[in-house]
Order: sequence, then C-alpha cells, then structure tokens
Amino acid sequence: MTLSASTTGADPAPPTGDGPSSPPAVAGWLLRGGLALAVLAVVVLTLVGGSGTGALTVAGLVLLAAGVATVVRPDSPGAVFLLLAAMAAHLMFDSAEIDVGVALLAALIAVVHQLAGICAAIPLDARVDVSALRPAALRLVVAIVVVELGIVLVTLIG
Repeated sequence: MTLSASTTGADPAPPTGDGPSSPPAVAGWLLRGGLALAVLAVVVLTLVGGSGTGALTVAGLVLLAAGVATVVRPDSPGAVFLLLAAMAAHLMFDSAEIDVGVALLAALIAVVHQLAGICAAIPLDARVDVSALRPAALRLVVAIVVVELGIVLVTLIG
C-alpha cells in the first residue's frame, strides 16, 4: 500500500514548474558541461608545462581517456584515474617547485571531485534548485581555501 498526501493527512506537495514563484534551477546537462570544462582544464594545465613529447603524448591520452570516462560516467572510477594521472604527470614532467600551476591544479582537482559527485547523483534531464547546490558549493570553497592555504604555508616554510 502506498501512502499519499490524502491518506497521511499531510499537506500536498507544492506544485513544481518554471512559474514565477519557483526558485532558480540548474539543468543536469549544464552541471555535466561544467564537469567537462573542469576536466579539460585539468588536462590542459597538466600537459602545458611538461617536457618530452613522447611521454606527454602517452600521458595526454591517459588523461583524455580518464577525462572522457569521468564526464560520460561520473559515478565510475574515471575521476579517480584522472586525478591520479594528473598528479603522476605533474610529478614526472614538471619541476618540483610549487607554483601557480600547482595551486590551480589543486583547486581544479577539488572542483572535478565535487562536480563528479554531484553529476553522479543528478540525471542529465533533471533540473535542480540552486539552493540545493549551496551546501556542496560551500564545502567546495572551504576545501579549496584550506588546500590553497596549505600550499601557501608550504611555499613560505620551504
């Protein structure tokens, strides 16, 4: 037996739609597009500073494959492979110095991680109220600030 508003005595759910009183909404496909842009930024930022064309080609193919897997199936381990491949490529092909590229890569990795989790839960054809995304956005900002402060402290100490 299923319970409805009339059998439980609860007020019926408010109507949903794109009327004048409905809150702003984001389409699921738009979130997936944001994930694709963040993945592309990780790939480009990782490959721009490297040296050695042959190794970068292999690293680029691995990063692209992991990036496509992340965007197509955000609930797959593709995001983990992308992040591990980006870190490995950065450690192998870039200098050991902490610079602006490292700070950007750290922030982008957090963005990819957060967006992949959100996109895994939200179907492409869904519409999500912006207010539902605020807690995730706040956690993302806090995580990025903490990581960036850590990078600044390591730079100042080292």
